[in-house]
Amino acid sequence: MKPMMDILVGTRNPGKLNEIKKLLGPLGLNVHSPEEMGITNDFEETGKTFEENALGKARFFYNHLEKKMPVVADDSGLFVEALKDELGVKTRRFGAGADANDEEWLTHFMERMNGEDCRSGKFVCAIAYVTEDLEELFVGENPGDISAKQETDIVPGIPLSSVFRPLGYDKVYSALPDEEKNKISHRGKAFHKLINYLQNV
Repeated sequence: MKPMMDILVGTRNPGKLNEIKKLLGPLGLNVHSPEEMGITNDFEETGKTFEENALGKARFFYNHLEKKMPVVADDSGLFVEALKDELGVKTRRFGAGADANDEEWLTHFMERMNGEDCRSGKFVCAIAYVTEDLEELFVGENPGDISAKQETDIVPGIPLSSVFRPLGYDKVYSALPDEEKNKISHRGKAFHKLINYLQNV
């Protein structure tokens, strides 16, 4: 990997930013948020796929940087069999809506799942890595099911972590140690692909 000291993570979601900082830790990078770099504009996620949104977001933040550096951005969401096409790329806009706080969004989601016998689903994450002359995409998935009730306090920005139980585990995402979660999660799998790529560039 070429020497690289700084990288921008294109998200304003505190939960995602914290996870991504930990995931990128092995690379020894200086990880920056849009706020740190003086970027106040937001990207509107209008893509039909996670890949479209992730790439559009990464390009957006790269173009708004005064001091150019690589940008990584992700888009992720949940597919639940019982809800068919209601979630996916529309996950955060589902139900209570994008303007709802974490508690309101999760309450609506769990009420919608009440009485559903089939609670299986999967998380999907797409990551875009953008530099001046390079664009790469990485995707990770993780199957699991929705717990009958909220099992942990909500982690700000990622409320579904308190109700999504990955396949083969008896605990939800946010009840797992960070290191273990980051090995198996959709975001962890996608970022490990990115890390392997960067370590071999």
